[in-house]
This record gives sequence, C-alpha cells and structure tokens, in this order.
Amino acid sequence: MMSPVVEHVHVALEIGSFLLLTCTLVVIRRRRLHKESTARNHSRAHELQLQQKDLLIREVHHRVANQMGLTAALLHLQASRSVHPDAKAHLFDSENRIRTLSTLHERLHQTDSNGRILLYPYLSELARDLITSLRPDLVFCPKLAGDSPSTKSNIAITCGLLLHELITNCIKHAFPQNRPGMIRLSFDRPPPGRLRISIQDDGTGLPEGPTLQDPLTSGMTIISALTKDLAGTFTAVKHQPGTEFIIDFPLTEIDPTS
Repeated sequence: MMSPVVEHVHVALEIGSFLLLTCTLVVIRRRRLHKESTARNHSRAHELQLQQKDLLIREVHHRVANQMGLTAALLHLQASRSVHPDAKAHLFDSENRIRTLSTLHERLHQTDSNGRILLYPYLSELARDLITSLRPDLVFCPKLAGDSPSTKSNIAITCGLLLHELITNCIKHAFPQNRPGMIRLSFDRPPPGRLRISIQDDGTGLPEGPTLQDPLTSGMTIISALTKDLAGTFTAVKHQPGTEFIIDFPLTEIDPTS
C-alpha cells in the first residue's frame, strides 16, 4: 500500500503536469492568435497601401487628362483663328490627338490594383467613341477573339494612339465626301505568342505604293514610330473594296504570363 507521502507526491506531480500542459496550450494558442492578428494587420496594411496607390494613379490620370483637355482647347482656338487651310488642318489634327490622349488617360481608371487593364474592351470602346465623334454614320464592327490579355497603362496608351491614327486615316482617305461604309476592328493571337490588331474598311482604298518608308501622311509616320515602340510590324493590305491595316507584335510586350 502506497504511503500518504508518496501518494501526495504523485498527486502533486499529476497536478503539476496538468498545469504545465495547460500553460503550454495557453502559450501556444496566444502565439497563434498573435500571428493571426499580425497577419491580418499586415494584410490590412497591404490592402490600404494598394488602395492608396490605386487612388494616386487615378488622380494622376485625371489631372493629366484635364491638362490635355486644356491643351486641346487652346489648339482648337488657334485652329479656328488660323487663315491658312494647311495650318488649320494640322492644328485640328493635333487637337484630335491630344483629345485622344486625354480620353485614354480618363479610361485608365478601369485598371486593376496592379495597374493593368484588359486590352480588348479598352480598345473597342475607344474605337467606338472615336468613330461616333468623327463619323457617326459609319458602321463599326468589333470582333474579339478569346479572352483579352491585360496590359500596363503605357502599352495601352501606345495601342490606343495607334488605333486613333489608323481609324482617323480610314475616315479621312477611305470615305471621302461623307461616303457611307464600315470599319471593322478585330484581334487575333496567331502563334507563336503574338498579338495582331486589324483595322479594315470597305472604302475607296489607298493609292498605289503606300509604304512606311515613303509615308502618305504624318499619321503614317506616327504609326511607324508607335509600332516600333511595341517591337512590332505594320502592314497595309489592299482589298476589293477597301484596305486593311495590321499591327503585329509580341504578346510578351503586353502580358508575359499569356
């Protein structure tokens, strides 16, 4: 039979073991709660930083758009006062380009928290608005192929300026004297890993011999420079009727993960 002293020792050891286990569990739980609380705080801080960054980017785009709108208004005023037809036309062209840049920056509020934007809807909406403002009687036919790649704002602006120049050239040269017609915008991803943007009209077509080395207009020079910025190629294809302009460049210039 166990003596009272030994029995008390056993009881004390059992109680001590129980208390030690309880304390250990309490410490482990507190550490886990602390880690979870710290992770939540870090997550909230990171989310707050992203929100602040997003607001800052939106504010920058908004202010840039406002300044460009003012510049466009000044160009319009200068163009309306000019008595030289060529100077008037060039000033109005510059005004339209500046307004396009302003619109591009305004539309960049659609970017996600990483500052990227879906290219297909971005460009198709831009093209629709441009055609509606210049020649609302023309038919616009967008054709989107598959899921849209995302792009950073600088690439989106370059693509938007390309689209502006191509559509403006179509309207100026393919549909003289308010001739009716259609402009088709399409996107394609031909292998391997490239993106193709096509603007096709059913107008009067281009004169003989238009090349980027011997451009017809200042617009063609701008198209050439913008295409080089994308490390791409530009092609003009004659159809019966009309002309198709094709911009082809590496998809990695837009989204390396695509």
